[in-house]
Amino acid sequence: LKNSKMCVIFISHDRYFIDAIAHKCVEVEQGKLSIFKGGYANYLEKKTQILQSLAKSHETLLKQLKSEEEWLRRGV
Repeated sequence: LKNSKMCVIFISHDRYFIDAIAHKCVEVEQGKLSIFKGGYANYLEKKTQILQSLAKSHETLLKQLKSEEEWLRRGV
């Protein structure tokens, strides 16, 4: 399968199989399709980076919201 010139779409829970065979991993989450180059290990690495970035952005927004709420309480 790995050396095949054909496009093969498969679904598996076997992470080792996915990592050994896949050139791309596709994730469907909340109706949105995301494509990751490489096998399962690469997918996990990229997904972790994305989630960490989202968490950092979320934390920054919460801090900004808290700061602006404090400013409103003092200023009004």
